[in-house]
Parts: sequence; structure tokens; C-alpha cells
Amino acid sequence: MAETVAFLGLGLMGEPMARNLLRGGYSVRVWNRTAARAAALKQEGATGASTPGEAVRGADFCVCMVADPPALEAVLSGDSGALAGLRPGATLVNMGTQAIAQIAFDQTVSRQELEVHDGASQFIQHDFAQGDGVAIDLEAVVEWQAFHGVR
Repeated sequence: MAETVAFLGLGLMGEPMARNLLRGGYSVRVWNRTAARAAALKQEGATGASTPGEAVRGADFCVCMVADPPALEAVLSGDSGALAGLRPGATLVNMGTQAIAQIAFDQTVSRQELEVHDGASQFIQHDFAQGDGVAIDLEAVVEWQAFHGVR
């Protein structure tokens, strides 16, 4: 069975990255704050989600590719955010240019919860983009996790 990737943020970089994951045989769930941005990917085989939390539910990986710290905070936090739906053992990869330290989470989410959500998930802030920046190498993510002893 193919691993499932939730891809959050389908802008100029996110949409082609998600498309390449589809072409690579991954099961891809997509979400974007402007839902119409997901239409082409859904026609190509991705599953659409109405919230980040819905997109990540049961996924092996969650890739965030959003514009800035407020956008990342909005995607991750709240009842319908990615952290609410992320399963134990899933890996959250932030591909944006923002650092986790730039995010001022509300009172319901602490940085510790983000780093080890439910005691098992992993948060990775690293550049796994390849070549032209529109590919993400999930095998490199898994290798990075093994090297660092986090999976």
C-alpha cells in the first residue's frame, strides 16, 4: 500500500510538489485555503480535504508549504488544524521559509506538543526540495529520520 501524504499549501511551489508526489505513486490528500487551487490535483488523483485536520487524518506524512509564519500557525493550530488530526507516528515536514521559532502559537498548542505530538510524531524543518525546488524527496526525509534516530 502506498504511503499517504497530506500536502497543505498549493501555491507556486506546493502544487508542483504535490503533483510530483502523485506521479511518484504516493496517495496524496491536498488542502489549500483557496479550495479551487486543489481542483487540478483532484482531477489527477489527489483527494481533496476541507480542513488541514481532515487532510492529515491517518496520513503518514504531512508537508506544509505555506507563505509565512501566520499562515503556518493557522494551518497547524486550532480544532481543524493539522496538529488536531495528525496521528501518532506521522511526520510533519515544513517546507516553507519560516522557522518554527517564528510561530506564536495560541494557548492550546505548545512548542513541545509540536515537536513531539502525542509522544510519537516528528517535526522536521529542513530543505528536502530537489533541483528546481518543485520535488520533495520523502525517501530523504526517512533517511534523515533514521540517521537522527527519530523514526
